[in-house]
Amino acid sequence: MLVTALLLLALPAPTGIYRVGTTSTIDLVDESRRETAVTDRAVRRQVLIQLWYPAADSRGRTAPYIERLSAYEGLILPQRMSVYRKLWTNAILDSTPIRGKRLPVVLFSHGWQANRREYTIMAEELASQGFFVCGVDHPYMGQIALRNGVVTPSIDSQFETAVAASNYYAADILFAIGALRTMSATPGSRFANVFDLGSIGLIGHSSGYGAVRDAAVADPAIRCIVNVDASEKHPERMQGLAQPILWIRLERAAPPPAGFSTTELSVPNATHGSVMDDPYLFASPESTRDTRLRTLRTILDSIVHFMNASLKGNPMRSRSAEPARP
Repeated sequence: MLVTALLLLALPAPTGIYRVGTTSTIDLVDESRRETAVTDRAVRRQVLIQLWYPAADSRGRTAPYIERLSAYEGLILPQRMSVYRKLWTNAILDSTPIRGKRLPVVLFSHGWQANRREYTIMAEELASQGFFVCGVDHPYMGQIALRNGVVTPSIDSQFETAVAASNYYAADILFAIGALRTMSATPGSRFANVFDLGSIGLIGHSSGYGAVRDAAVADPAIRCIVNVDASEKHPERMQGLAQPILWIRLERAAPPPAGFSTTELSVPNATHGSVMDDPYLFASPESTRDTRLRTLRTILDSIVHFMNASLKGNPMRSRSAEPARP
């Protein structure tokens, strides 16, 4: 398995019409909030983001798969580290975004113990289809490499309830949206006047869905949300959600609660992690890699069509997921 994974060297190419650009990690600090996962009350909340977008440049150095890879030594299996060291993305690092019109923005929130890089295939696909994409890292919800080289463990003992946790991580998303607004309004910024921040979509996988749900209730600029394989354990938190919802069921999610504008998609033969990169990268046996990519493409195709309909006004075709061929 390791030998075949090493031969990949690059992620599968996105299918949209745009060349994809990306940023390095953008380290943000929310001075208005303390970091509840540490005992020092003076420590402020850190939020890390990375952007993917339609690029004006057609040439340039592509971004490595994991930017702060050395920080994960001892935390990631050596065999996987060997793959990650050699793996490159399709996105041109620090390229210039296309201009001419403002494009909708999609932010995504990772699952428990995960981080944004594990959804790079999804991010590149959305960017190639004409969206600005912002991956949000939630320290202490995921294993996140901070600027000082510390990798945060995933812990939730700092929260009295699951609702308190989702509300705290929703504040990360809202803070990231605020940072995008600042970038857009800053003269001379590479991202000045390129975001349509009145057309925002959110994607939450697993534990990330709770953060997405709570953020959407709080910010009317959020026009739609996607839940990837999370069951709604607190339907009362959905009160106030008027946005359309794409409810993707892979392995764990129950059907959506009644009374909301929900489009449901069930993907046969999928696993909880089918939206992530690793099931494709480390497919075992090797013969299952194409099957796993088809499953991922089914999920991403549905997300793209939903975002096109919700944020760009393009009609959403009636879609049904087909079982991935073995």
